[in-house]
Amino acid sequence: MKLSNTVFILFLIFTTCTIAQEEAVDSPMENSAIKGYEISIGGGLAHPYIPQDFKDQLKQGTDIHGGIGAILKTGDVGYSALYFTVGYNSFGANNEEILKSHGFNSTDWISGGGSVKMLNLHLNYKGTFSTERTIAPYFLIGVGLNNYKRNEIILLNVTTNNDTTFAEVSRSDFSWNLGVGFDVPFGETFALYVEGKYILSVATPLTQHFITAGGIRYRF
Repeated sequence: MKLSNTVFILFLIFTTCTIAQEEAVDSPMENSAIKGYEISIGGGLAHPYIPQDFKDQLKQGTDIHGGIGAILKTGDVGYSALYFTVGYNSFGANNEEILKSHGFNSTDWISGGGSVKMLNLHLNYKGTFSTERTIAPYFLIGVGLNNYKRNEIILLNVTTNNDTTFAEVSRSDFSWNLGVGFDVPFGETFALYVEGKYILSVATPLTQHFITAGGIRYRF
């Protein structure tokens, strides 16, 4: 199932990339498929979404990300880019919900631990609907890996000092993302951007969170 999903997405990226490009012209420079390069850095908020206990037991988190990409030749509709991105997401634990999910009350019990950190590495296709340096909407689709780590959870009865411990969870899974955003250029080489995207990790159960973020790009 994972392999078939990967093949389908890579096929979609290749097909879209091919359609987006116009025919090459005379000079060797213009014949090159790569028009330039971009680096980006940004951050924002991370929202746990699926499954339900993932959503309930974690607080709204933070996102930090960066990437580097190759800008491909401009087509009739716009330009596209292939991007490698690294993202780091951190979520604090909702201790009251953790206690509730295990059938304990917050009067006799306290909860510690349970925060989640994710590191995701993705190869993305970015399709931008603009041929000039103007405000440009774009979409993203990408595949890669997501490393998930949940800290050990300790539930302690404050009256009896009895405790219940749930071991740390750490795993790496195939993941993909899908998002939209827009670039706002200023000058010849810089652009601000705002984007929202889903990141889905193909684990058991599926884990999905939503990123709302912004940042800056530099083109060279």
